[in-house]
Formats: sequence, structure tokens, C-alpha cells
Amino acid sequence: MEFLPFNIMVVGATGVGKSATINAVVNDNSAVVGDGPAPATVDINCYDLDDRMRFWDTPGLGDGIAEDRRHKKKIYGLLRRKRKKRSVTLHTCSRA
Repeated sequence: MEFLPFNIMVVGATGVGKSATINAVVNDNSAVVGDGPAPATVDINCYDLDDRMRFWDTPGLGDGIAEDRRHKKKIYGLLRRKRKKRSVTLHTCSRA
């Protein structure tokens, strides 16, 4: 039986701390964290906690209709690919 890592996709608005959350969980500073209103994450990036758990950092939403459509298309594509392997969850971040 093939072992599949548990995938966690972190999704939310720009600037809510998606990348910073991933950095804290994986105890690393690999995910680029923004410093201001401009988005730092422009593509979906993968960060492994270990060989059993993987985090997916996504571009922020809420930066315009065209950008949101482009980002949602990437997010849905990854969800569809990972769902076929029955290994996906979704975590959302929001402003406090």
C-alpha cells in the first residue's frame, strides 16, 4: 500500500498570515512573508513538515476580481489533483 502524505492547503485573504502560519508550524522561514500591502505569495508553494505532512501556501485572495479568478483556478486544480489521492484538507485564514 502506497503511503500518501497528509496535505493541508492554507487559503485566505492577502496579508492574513498564511505564510507566517506555515513558517511557524514547520519551524522554518522558507515561506516568503509579506511586509506591507503587496502580496508576497504569487504561486502555490509546497512546504513539508516531514514525510507525513505537507503544507500548501496559496496566493492571497481579495486583490481584485481578475487576480482572484486566476488564483482560484490554481487552487481548484490542486484540490482536484490531491482529492484523487484522497489526501487533502482545506484551512482558511481570515483577518481578526
